[in-house]
Amino acid sequence: MLVDQAKRQLEEAYLTVSMARSAGVTIAVGYDSGPPGTSAQEMIRLSHAGMSTIETIGAATIGAAAALGRDDLGSIKRGSLADIVIVASYPDQDLASLLKPEMINLVIKNGELIT
Repeated sequence: MLVDQAKRQLEEAYLTVSMARSAGVTIAVGYDSGPPGTSAQEMIRLSHAGMSTIETIGAATIGAAAALGRDDLGSIKRGSLADIVIVASYPDQDLASLLKPEMINLVIKNGELIT
């Protein structure tokens, strides 16, 4: 019974994403039901819902900034605040690579190198 309910909820979630995209709704990565640091997992779920990897990366950057009403976040440009993760992969081709700690080469948070 719970498995069936979970499957229905997953199908409904995918339908919601599809309908929102069709309506032109800005999709943003970020939810309050999971532990901090699970954005990559959410990105993968959005790609399973039909978003391209580029759209999904946009939802995690520009879309999230737009949802917060912040034009100083979400992109790398002069005057913007940026936390940056440099990975040894091509997340635009394989979002799952973001879940692999060995792929992370560099993290800059609040302007400081994290080691």
